[in-house]
Amino acid sequence: QSTWGLFKLNRGVMAGQMPVTVSSFPPPPPFYKEDGYENRPPPPPISGTFSMFGRLYTTEDILPTLADQQRQQLFPDDPNLSYKDELKKLNRSVVHSIVELLDILTKSPSKYKEKVEDIELLFLNMHHLLNSLRPHQARSNVISMLQAQIDRRTQLCLQIDESIRDSEKLIKEAHAAAMFPDDTISTADPMDI
Repeated sequence: QSTWGLFKLNRGVMAGQMPVTVSSFPPPPPFYKEDGYENRPPPPPISGTFSMFGRLYTTEDILPTLADQQRQQLFPDDPNLSYKDELKKLNRSVVHSIVELLDILTKSPSKYKEKVEDIELLFLNMHHLLNSLRPHQARSNVISMLQAQIDRRTQLCLQIDESIRDSEKLIKEAHAAAMFPDDTISTADPMDI
């Protein structure tokens, strides 16, 4: 057993007793080895729907509509929808509703509930619009990462090309020096000096 991850408990150690060594990562339970779990292949990935903590989930990556969530949709169902314009409209509505809420709280604080529900609906619609842009954001992130990799590899290729040119230049100089040695280079045996 390796000593990595082990520590000694020195509490209650009397003279003559050995300190107890405890692993910070205990071994798996006995049934793990007895039932052959360690040699079993992992189960296949779940597909379709599954239940977790009492709620149904799906493995398909679909954005539920506001109607599926029993919420009112405040923007049109247009495939050519301008998300930027709609988000600006919803943002202005949120600001206006918050000002109205402050006005209601100063005049009659007991009537705030309806305005808070309106603000919640506006935020849910904004959140839904932003979530529908997630695939575009993911594509943009992948494109920018790939572009960064291309730029880095291009820079490395340029550095390699420069190193190759320098190496070829040094080889040509060495070859020329070997073929036509300068007069300043002594051809005498170093042992004669």
